[in-house]
Amino acid sequence: MEDLLGTAKNWEQKAIKKILVAALLGPGLMFYNSIN
Repeated sequence: MEDLLGTAKNWEQKAIKKILVAALLGPGLMFYNSIN
């Protein structure tokens, strides 16, 4: 059970990182595309 909880936490951290990266890169890519 603890192992499952650890996996869930690890997955959650990865998901949060992906969301943060997407939040940072999304507007940046849109800005970059608007320049070109």
